[in-house]
Amino acid sequence: MFKQMKMLLPLVLLVFAIMACEKEETADDNTLVAEIVTANSLVATTPENLPATSQKYITDNYFDTYIETVEVAADKGYRVVLGNGENLFFTIRGRDIEFEGELRLNGPFGGNHPQGPCRRLARWMRGHGGQHDCDGDGVPDGPFAFDIAELPAAITAYVAAEYPDQTIRRAAFRDDRFLLLLNRNLVLAFDAEGNILAEVNPLEHCTRRCNSLTRDELSAEVAAHLAANFPASTFRAACGTERGTLVFLINNDRRLVLGFNLAGELVFQRP
Repeated sequence: MFKQMKMLLPLVLLVFAIMACEKEETADDNTLVAEIVTANSLVATTPENLPATSQKYITDNYFDTYIETVEVAADKGYRVVLGNGENLFFTIRGRDIEFEGELRLNGPFGGNHPQGPCRRLARWMRGHGGQHDCDGDGVPDGPFAFDIAELPAAITAYVAAEYPDQTIRRAAFRDDRFLLLLNRNLVLAFDAEGNILAEVNPLEHCTRRCNSLTRDELSAEVAAHLAANFPASTFRAACGTERGTLVFLINNDRRLVLGFNLAGELVFQRP
């Protein structure tokens, strides 16, 4: 009995050490997120300036939306605001970090969650089957990326029948539904059983009011920009917000999201 206990002791100590490290990492991540949000040095930058690991993380897990803004706090990290209402945080080296601390009305976030109103419980997902190693390198790709080879047969059969000229580039499982990115940046949503739900509009946002607009309802300034710069593009959707206009196009068989301010000036252009 004593011998068995002696053999188990190193294992028990290892488990406690891992738990302690995870707890310390979480606390450090909480502090770092707060420091990024409240940093005086937080300045705007472009998505291209994100570390390669951060860009891959977003590409693999959030291909159904787009990047609205990127800000960097010197020597601390990045805040990325997505079009769907989520905020992502990364260290300077590109590791994704999440805030799991207590929210207080008098805290640095004023009672709001720094991950945004549409935040996902990514770490919870990782412990409940939401993590996949799609490229087989032994390192999970993220909280939502899904192995294309493991998709339900009903989904692959639907794509083969309805989109015979396209292939599945990426897949994710989020909010009890499968998301598929096809080779023309078309995103389809399926329920957990593999039934088609809809084509995903990247302009969707969980809380922001976005009044749907037809192409004829666009302002003269926005319409002129589209006519001058994207005359052969296919108009898919547009909406008006309190800050301006969002437009979703298919240009050269690729998705394109344009953001305009209230004066009709182009603010950002995202794939």
